Amino acid sequence: MQGTPPHAVAADAVLSQLGCDPAAGLPAGDVQERLGRYGPNALSQRASASMLKILLGQFVSPVVYLLGGAALIALWMGELGEVLAVVGPSGAGKSTLL
Repeated sequence: MQGTPPHAVAADAVLSQLGCDPAAGLPAGDVQERLGRYGPNALSQRASASMLKILLGQFVSPVVYLLGGAALIALWMGELGEVLAVVGPSGAGKSTLL
């Protein structure tokens, strides 16, 4: 069971390996020792990103620049439907390529 992840092992085997009795829980000394070693059983909180940061993050991907270039070329060629298909909301405009 050494290399096997805990989620792939039967619950009784995991409890036995951890030295825990499911009916009584851990002894107080073990609780304090594990708190000191592993810390509390809690997820860390991350600060939520502002709407502006999320919006600006959309322009980091090279795909955005590729689509923007495609829209500019389509606009230069007078293909308004193609421009709307690239930059408009889903379903806006009809693509002449399809």
